[in-house]
Amino acid sequence: MTERRVYKPEEKMRIVMEGLSGAIEITELCRKYNIATSIFYDWKEKLVKNSAEIFDNRGRKNTLDQRTISEQKEEIAGLKDVIAELTRENLEIKKSLENAYRGGEGHEILLAVREANIEKAKRLRKERNIEKRKGGVMAGSLR
Repeated sequence: MTERRVYKPEEKMRIVMEGLSGAIEITELCRKYNIATSIFYDWKEKLVKNSAEIFDNRGRKNTLDQRTISEQKEEIAGLKDVIAELTRENLEIKKSLENAYRGGEGHEILLAVREANIEKAKRLRKERNIEKRKGGVMAGSLR
């Protein structure tokens, strides 16, 4: 059984144009490229159907491309706004922490954060030790 070949758009265009030239019978052309005649006629129909768009644009870019580009520009602008907002919030937090530290509250805040982290580390260490003991008992009971 032969594998089905996938033709690139350029190849499809070339095959259809060759068939439209009249230099070769369509059945012979289809045999040459190992495609069904129905496939050739589908490609031909698509070409004819969409060819009017080429002349309709009068040298302008494809409207689909323009729409995609404008959507991307809008998305980029939105992302830039988000970055600006996050940067602004970050600077405000930084300034408030610096002001709090200068006012004497900063040292207390840092100590509280450090203590909270120490407590969390102790709790996690206890949990891990409990899990290790459970794992050891279970491993020992399998023997």
